[in-house]
Amino acid sequence: MFATVEICAMGLFSILIPETKGRSLEDMDVIFGAISKEERNKNIIRQEHD
Repeated sequence: MFATVEICAMGLFSILIPETKGRSLEDMDVIFGAISKEERNKNIIRQEHD
């Protein structure tokens, strides 16, 4: 029974959780909704001008 639950959970998690391999931490913020893509781009532009 435990193995069945684990296999089902593995399948469910592989569908619901986005792939993060090869992505930067800034991309992770956008993927998981910490900041919007527009806000991130504004921050990058602001830092480049400072």
